[in-house]
Amino acid sequence: MSKQAAPETEYQFRIERHYSRYVFGAGSPSQPTAHEEFLFLEFVASCVTPAAHAGERTEFLLIADRARETEMRERKPVGEKVKGVGRLKMRGQASNYSGLLPFDGVFPLISMVDAGVLRFVRLIGPALYKGETIVTSFELCRELDRAT
Repeated sequence: MSKQAAPETEYQFRIERHYSRYVFGAGSPSQPTAHEEFLFLEFVASCVTPAAHAGERTEFLLIADRARETEMRERKPVGEKVKGVGRLKMRGQASNYSGLLPFDGVFPLISMVDAGVLRFVRLIGPALYKGETIVTSFELCRELDRAT
């Protein structure tokens, strides 16, 4: 008997404030590369849906990593290692999201968030279980669907 996939849930947020930062450094003995480079897009957003969490604030940390670009260029099959693009935890004051993005894709995102063009976040993934879920789809958008 095959295991059925859990139905997906949509989580929507309105961005309230945002920050960005860049980090470059020499690699460490525990890292396989000589240098490391990361670009971070951070923001605080209020939940719009699901209704049970409406109004709750969630801290987002998007980490741009050059390794994601290599993975995308190589177009390898998903396999069992890739479970999602981030993790969402919604537990009242401890709500947060962390996820990885391709490095080059973050530059235009920062500009569009700064300009107020992208004001909302839509996450898709299984329903929360004990206040957490793995997110399979991340979207920054201008507007939320009018139906929601």
